Amino acid sequence: MNVAVDTPPLYSFFYQQDTFCTNGPNFPTPVLSPSVVGNISVDAIGLAISGFTGQLNLPNSQPGTYAVTYTSPAGNSNCVARVTDTITVVLEDNPAFNYGALRFCGNEPDVTPIVINTNGGTFSAGSGLALDPVSGTIDLSASTAGNYIITYVTEGRCPSTLTQNVTIDPVPDASFSYNQLNYCADGTDPSPTITGISGGQFRSSAGLSIDPSTGAIDLSASTLGTYQVFYTVTGNCSDTDSATVVINAREDGSFNYAVAQICQDEANPLPNITGNAGGTFSSSTGLVLNASTGEVDLGASTAGLYTIVYQTSGVCPDTSSTALLVQSVDDATFNYPSSNLCQSLGTVLANVTGTTGGQFSTTTGLVVNASTGTIDALASTPNTYTIRYATSGSCADTSTQTITLLPLEDATFNYPQTVYCENEPNVTPSISTAGGQFEASPVGLSLNAGTGTIDFG
Repeated sequence: MNVAVDTPPLYSFFYQQDTFCTNGPNFPTPVLSPSVVGNISVDAIGLAISGFTGQLNLPNSQPGTYAVTYTSPAGNSNCVARVTDTITVVLEDNPAFNYGALRFCGNEPDVTPIVINTNGGTFSAGSGLALDPVSGTIDLSASTAGNYIITYVTEGRCPSTLTQNVTIDPVPDASFSYNQLNYCADGTDPSPTITGISGGQFRSSAGLSIDPSTGAIDLSASTLGTYQVFYTVTGNCSDTDSATVVINAREDGSFNYAVAQICQDEANPLPNITGNAGGTFSSSTGLVLNASTGEVDLGASTAGLYTIVYQTSGVCPDTSSTALLVQSVDDATFNYPSSNLCQSLGTVLANVTGTTGGQFSTTTGLVVNASTGTIDALASTPNTYTIRYATSGSCADTSTQTITLLPLEDATFNYPQTVYCENEPNVTPSISTAGGQFEASPVGLSLNAGTGTIDFG
């Protein structure tokens, strides 16, 4: 028997890559050489492939590994060629993500997307959106209002891309302020200055009487305390600003002195503060006043009528005043011609050099006119006396002077006889009180002035 062994034809059949993604370039075609239409088959179901050309339909294929076989047609030798290439189809990454909303306000908290299947990709967007490329977190407060397209690209074996539109709406400006922090309950009702958008609503906690439309505060109708005032404007986005106000009670500046008039020689007066302590005292020139304590230095002050003002030092100060009359002290200065007076003077006048109109007084024995101070020496008993003079004004003064009233001396003297001859011896008189002085008239008698001796010769 004759046997003929034919050689099968040689064919080259392969795809240009071993792995394909379901989202890869669609319809890849194998390389066949020589190019002869044969039969193409797959060892498993799931690969969408043309049985004539081997062209792959990747989007319609199922992930998996497939053996693709090319079978040539029978030639003259009745031999066929079979060539197999193994390929793997990989499912593309799922880039699905979402932020839970498509619109956001610039004053909302930062928002982070939910990546549904494939993490580890990269986020990107246009300029103006503060976007973290790794987490996709949007910093809303740092972003510029506007519309943005956010792109997420996975980084797997078969990367994929998805985009989402996000809008950042501008935040309305709710800025406002009051012109001060502290207010007095009896002060002028304040209204805020709105530097942002008008037409919003004001609110605060219980106790503050506030107009919700204007923000005006009724101080007298509000309870004392510290309040936080909120102003909210609304639109696509809302915004709220706040300010602190404190309502204080009016302080009490009440005070008084124990007297309305006082003499300069009295103890320095201190005020009685019945209101709030810690304030400041003041008055006009002439009154020496301690600004902190209100003590009046009477000795250093000029006599006169003064208005003393006291002002408290708190945030709601109060002022009150009172009148104080500072009176000068009378001058009780007086004197007599001498501290030693003789009864022989008869009457001795007092010399009042200070304030007149006062009263004189002394102890029994000395006769003194109470109004004038005149001493009746003859009617008085010789002795040492203290005479007191007291003025009669509202700020009276007293002074004293000590005098000694001396009795009348005995000037009696006599000679043994009244008629003498020129040839008689000198004669000396008997004297009751020695130490006096003698004199004679008419001129012609030789007389010793000290002893009274007469020289007849």
